[in-house]
Amino acid sequence: MCAQSLQNHFLVSLPCHTDRYFQRSITYIFRHDADGAAGIVVNKPLHKRFCDVFKDSNFKTEKKALTLRNKTMLLGGPLYENNGFILHDESYQGPSSLEINEEIFLTTKFEIFHAIDQGDGPTDYLIALGCAGWSSGQLESELAANVWLTIPAEKKTLFEEPYEPKFDSIISNLNFDLGSYAPHVGHS
Repeated sequence: MCAQSLQNHFLVSLPCHTDRYFQRSITYIFRHDADGAAGIVVNKPLHKRFCDVFKDSNFKTEKKALTLRNKTMLLGGPLYENNGFILHDESYQGPSSLEINEEIFLTTKFEIFHAIDQGDGPTDYLIALGCAGWSSGQLESELAANVWLTIPAEKKTLFEEPYEPKFDSIISNLNFDLGSYAPHVGHS
């Protein structure tokens, strides 16, 4: 990892972010090391449910499966948009789950959906299509250009807060006035 890894942090976009994709976004960083960084935008719903995207899935009609079928999916980022990225709590740790910290894991294999269907999946989870990525030094350059705020991620914010209000909620909790934000800093 980098000397100051941002793994398990939120990137909060600032008003000067020129990429429309990331405007008013909250991105959870699940990897940050010398090779670059990767994350999932966690506040931009696709307005599609799991069953809309995975129409041919054969799941039982149990309560857990119905919850899964009706789960709103997120637009996780502009890379690998046809791939599912599932951030979840520690209550599920499958063979392909990647530990981000002791409370948060990432799974990208379909096995997790079968576990949810069987009642053996995670308690808290979100499903995103796609992810965001930065090459070595790219994220650090964007941070130096003041296009992101970084804050430690909280499990409660990640899983329990509604998707779209998440941005305003985080800004409000920081007592940060976006209207008074100046994108350029001076150095003496």
